[in-house]
Amino acid sequence: MSRGLQLAVSWLTVLPVGTPVQTDRNIARQALYWAPVVGAGLGLLAAGLLTALHALGTPSLLAGLAVVAALAGLTRGMHLDGLADTADGLGCYGGPQRALDVMRDGATGPFGVVALVLVLSTQAAALGALVETGRLIPVVLAML
Repeated sequence: MSRGLQLAVSWLTVLPVGTPVQTDRNIARQALYWAPVVGAGLGLLAAGLLTALHALGTPSLLAGLAVVAALAGLTRGMHLDGLADTADGLGCYGGPQRALDVMRDGATGPFGVVALVLVLSTQAAALGALVETGRLIPVVLAML
């Protein structure tokens, strides 16, 4: 595995591939090129899991929720953390510095929780609707 691909996989997922011992600008650049490939792999995995759950007779919304949970786990919830921080920062009272302080705080506030609930439930419902209609290509493309 190239060091760029190794860095991309270790950065974007929880898969135990290790990280390159030395990382320079060139390896980081390669990792950015590999990022969509890693995303497509996650999308294929999500589509496969969604299809398998649907074939087993799992209700579509529950299948969508399981896939959303699996993706959150596989990606360390990295984007979910950023979403919650952003929502909390936008929802706080005060100036720009106060918003930055709120976003840096490790605790998730009410705006972050609401944003997470809305986004995760929408994703689960969308995945459930896609599997019912047999449209799985958008699942893969959404991860790019």
